[in-house]
Amino acid sequence: MSWIKQVTPGSNGKLKKAITYILNQQDDLMTYLEDGRCSLSNNLSENSIRPITVGRKNWLFLTQPKVQEQTLFRWLASNSLSRSLEQTRSRIV
Repeated sequence: MSWIKQVTPGSNGKLKKAITYILNQQDDLMTYLEDGRCSLSNNLSENSIRPITVGRKNWLFLTQPKVQEQTLFRWLASNSLSRSLEQTRSRIV
C-alpha cells in the first residue's frame, strides 16, 4: 500500500477520487486482503433477502383473505429459515 501514497493523481479527477477512497478504506481493505474468508461481493446476502423484500412490497396489495393467509405463512416460513441460517452461521464462526 505504500506505492499508492506516492501517486500524485492531479487536481480533481476520477483517479484522485479513487485513491482518496482507497486510502480512507485502507483498514477494511487490508482485512479483506489478509483474511481469505472475506468476500467483496454481497451477492449471497442480497439473493437471500430478495424474496422477502420483493414479497413485502407485493403483499401490500393483497385483498383476498385466503391469499393473505398463504402469504403470511410463506413469510413466516422464509423468516424462520433465515433466522435459523443466521444462528447456524454464528455457531460455525
